[in-house]
Amino acid sequence: MRFLVMFLINAMTLQIQNLQIDSPVENIAWCGASLIYTKEDESVPQSTTINQEKVVFIQTESEKVYQTNGTSWTQIEEKFTEMQISPANSHVIYMFGEKSFRSENCGEDFVTINTEGLNNFKLNKMNPKHILAFRKIKCEPKNIDCRDSYDQELHVSLDGGVTWVKSFSYVREASWDKKIEDLDVPDDRIVVCLSVDGQSQVSYSDDFQNLQPLYLGGQIYFQTAEYLFILVQDKESYKLYFGESHLHKFDIHPVQLPIQIYKEFSYTILDTDKGRICMAVSHQQSEQQITNIYFSNYEGDDFKLALTNNVRSIDSGNCDFEKLLGLESVYIANIFDDKNKRTVISFDNGEKWQSIKAPEKDSKGEETLCYEECSLHLIGRTQSYKAGIYTSEQAPGIAISVGNIGSSLHQSDYNTYMTNDGGQSWFEIKKGSYVNEMTDHGSLIVIAPDDEPTNQISYSTDYGKTWQQKVIYDEDFIITNIVTEVSGQEKFFLVYGKDDRRKGIALKVDFTDLFVRECKDQDYEYWAQQCSLGRQTQYKRRKATSKCFNPQRLDLQQVKITNCPCTNDDWVCETYKDPETGECISSEQENICVPGKPYLEYRGYKKITNCQGGVDLGPIERVCPGGSYDDLILFSFVCLIVVIVIVFAYSNLQRKPDIKKQKVEQFGYDNLEIVEDDNML
Repeated sequence: MRFLVMFLINAMTLQIQNLQIDSPVENIAWCGASLIYTKEDESVPQSTTINQEKVVFIQTESEKVYQTNGTSWTQIEEKFTEMQISPANSHVIYMFGEKSFRSENCGEDFVTINTEGLNNFKLNKMNPKHILAFRKIKCEPKNIDCRDSYDQELHVSLDGGVTWVKSFSYVREASWDKKIEDLDVPDDRIVVCLSVDGQSQVSYSDDFQNLQPLYLGGQIYFQTAEYLFILVQDKESYKLYFGESHLHKFDIHPVQLPIQIYKEFSYTILDTDKGRICMAVSHQQSEQQITNIYFSNYEGDDFKLALTNNVRSIDSGNCDFEKLLGLESVYIANIFDDKNKRTVISFDNGEKWQSIKAPEKDSKGEETLCYEECSLHLIGRTQSYKAGIYTSEQAPGIAISVGNIGSSLHQSDYNTYMTNDGGQSWFEIKKGSYVNEMTDHGSLIVIAPDDEPTNQISYSTDYGKTWQQKVIYDEDFIITNIVTEVSGQEKFFLVYGKDDRRKGIALKVDFTDLFVRECKDQDYEYWAQQCSLGRQTQYKRRKATSKCFNPQRLDLQQVKITNCPCTNDDWVCETYKDPETGECISSEQENICVPGKPYLEYRGYKKITNCQGGVDLGPIERVCPGGSYDDLILFSFVCLIVVIVIVFAYSNLQRKPDIKKQKVEQFGYDNLEIVEDDNML
């Protein structure tokens, strides 16, 4: 290893480390991080010491790797095609290339491992030395199993890449089971799609040798923590099947969409949080960039159409469909409106969609003049050259994106917008397109222009209300991204890009000295998300005016949930609606009336949320008019007895002296009043 030149600038409260590298940055790894993302985009928390220094590794487009221990940068001599942090232990890092290495102490020393001929390495999240890898094989013409997409062998190493054993042949895909952290699931369980006797199948194995078939004919699979999905070719289109992600309990059944007459050509699983499946389905083979969005219930059944004409990328399969992380039930999507794209938002799990109201003023304080069909539109994942809508689990309610106001989404001339109240209101923070990153639970945000050379960044400590600018380099360069450790606990950012000679530039910008104290209880407040499904959630957040950093172990789960008063939107027709009046009509079987008996008068509505009070369109208890002959006789007899008792009592009172009246007058009770006590109600 050789030492690289590094210089430190102490500019007011910011410390900046400058690294000039051979080519632009390709990948960044945070060794010792408290949260690791796997290749399958699964987040795995780590049991690391909070204040422990993170070691950053940077991989460039020319396959060189640099590392920093916080004060200096060094380059690792070899070239590497890939580097991965172990999700089982974030202090373990693998470097894969012509020569491969493993370090168990974030690069202090390395061990050589054998990966010749292997590719697509997958690390186990329970054991840092267990690895899956693939090897390409040459197919013979008469081999019915070895064919396109099934021309790989699966290999496994249980000693950190030193030795390897072949597991299965003719494999299309394989991965570690997403449920191996459960006590009843073996740590080495894998899911594999392969060809056996000329037929593809999806199976699992607990010993890398013996298969337990899950579905014969499965073309490919996708597993989440909740479900295993299997794609099957169905004549001219496809069919999607799924079952519980606990594979030893796997009971497969087809996804039943509400409109069965449409064929299905592509599927994108968007979310399975809490068992509720959200997915995009393309029904047109020639226009797979147009999809419908479907939501299931929380058991994964009873799919309903939530949105039509959602925008999808044919190349990547990504959809312009985002959940605001850390919040309940808020989604943003782009849809095709004729040939144009426009943005819509839902605050109730996709039940209702609406345009995003444009800000009344821009970042310079000038009127936006956006009326009638005009609204705010934001770019999404399908425009991969842009950042899209950025949200974080560690910063509920905050989202930043690039877009425009108007009747539809433009192809260029974007500005940068932000919300800090969960999408209820948006404001323009900068003219032009900016990359962004946030840390400290959203209380520190850094942005920089990505469409023109610059040597400055802007940062905000009050959720985007005001911005401070800072020069971070002596020459202008194109900033391609800003990143920080994914847990959102670090106070420094990596700002990287390239100069006009395509040389790489990476800057470590440290905000540790920006504030001198840690936040106390009085520095916090609650902000409220709008009512959704009859409930309102309030989230804890540092006050915008407080000049302090959040403590490392801030509990973001401290939320307040209250029920909202019911409105007409909380009620739907239980049976059917009168086409003329639009009022709900109850069925005749509901309002069963027995003369003289109480009954519930249904008005045709049912409540679909958790609201309380307010508008009540539920059943009303009434007494059915009329009655039987026997009931009338009984009622008359009771009335006669009451009359006799009253007459007899009155005649006796007339014959006795007025003792009660004398006593009342004696004790001064002539002006006796009944006063209601509010505390007794």
